[in-house]
Amino acid sequence: RDARDDERLEASLKRFRDKFGLGDFRLARAYEAVTLNQRLERMRDVKTAFEKSQQKFEADSIERQIRLLRLQQDLEETTGERHVFVDTSVSETIYNCIVLSQHKKAERVRQIFEVPDRRFYYIKIRALSECADWKMLERFANEMRPPIGFVPFARAAIRRGEKLEASKYIMRVEDDRVRLELLVEIEFWIEAADLAVRIRDASTLGVIVAECSKVDEKMARKIEKMARRAGFGVSE
Repeated sequence: RDARDDERLEASLKRFRDKFGLGDFRLARAYEAVTLNQRLERMRDVKTAFEKSQQKFEADSIERQIRLLRLQQDLEETTGERHVFVDTSVSETIYNCIVLSQHKKAERVRQIFEVPDRRFYYIKIRALSECADWKMLERFANEMRPPIGFVPFARAAIRRGEKLEASKYIMRVEDDRVRLELLVEIEFWIEAADLAVRIRDASTLGVIVAECSKVDEKMARKIEKMARRAGFGVSE
């Protein structure tokens, strides 16, 4: 694109007092910069222009972008990981920090950009489970009562095929029916059957016996006896 075309377009936007169009044009030019430092410098100019034209929302948005880019630049220099942080979202930045075991930096990003607790929990659970850091995930679950409950922790472990890890969180799920559903999903037949009996769920108990018998006939017969003692008539 010819530089003179840019000059004519900018002059035209100024002449017609198109503040939004001019801001978008200058921001687009900022992202055409060869280096990140050049881009940041141009973005500061865009922010100043927005402030002069009393476009507070736009100026604040640019300031937020500048802060994020500076922080991402620092993260890449600190970790030595190139092309990992710059130009990613706040959520992706937090995720990458956790994957790289930069937990304090993840917390710093969270605080700077005022990431809601629920969103932060989902990000951290996904990051820790995808890099199979089960000890850290359990420690995180025990820090305080999770604002999203324990089901997302269990689901994350199930997705990775870690049934034993999932069971740690399933046993802490308060809703009996949700807990029962998850116990069946990870094929913890005895625990599931015991809960089904306790909450008088004959339908699920029948499913448990039928599914269990496919892999462990002896256990299925044991569950049937347990069910009959509790007053259920269970048959496959």
